[in-house]
Amino acid sequence: IYTPSGELSVPANVDITVTPFSDIYAGVRYKANAPLRQQRAKANTSVTFKAPDETFNDTETGIYGASEISSVGDLAPLYCGTVNVRKAKKLTELIVGSGVEGYSNPNLKELAVGTNKLLKKIDIRNCPNYTSSLQISNCPNIQEIYATGSGITGLELPDSGYLKKVYLPETL
Repeated sequence: IYTPSGELSVPANVDITVTPFSDIYAGVRYKANAPLRQQRAKANTSVTFKAPDETFNDTETGIYGASEISSVGDLAPLYCGTVNVRKAKKLTELIVGSGVEGYSNPNLKELAVGTNKLLKKIDIRNCPNYTSSLQISNCPNIQEIYATGSGITGLELPDSGYLKKVYLPETL
């Protein structure tokens, strides 16, 4: 994650809000050697983890209990560089970008969704340096794809599904 400075249309905020699919002990670790922040979380009830008061620059951050989490909240204010949610098998939405006018996340370069049967929505808007193919072919329940302003070079969709909304960049 990153905390850019200056005037931003989406202010940097590295607090992480998770919503569990079932009752779990969820946790977040900011930095590889930092203490694990953990708390009890009830199914379908959001829990926010407050970040340490510091500036993050390409800081590895892990969410624990990912296999039982249905949402990791809005990650756009974290200005993520790499997002890997392959183990979050119950994730229903993934919001990494934003459609807010003036928003840009030049840091996002890697995104790994994996096989996710419950994912319905993915948003990577205004992440211009994500210049790979968006691979969601193993997400059969995908319904909404928001990728305008991104640099995606391709889109790999499931063979069948429930696709309702697709917004792609002009470069595709």
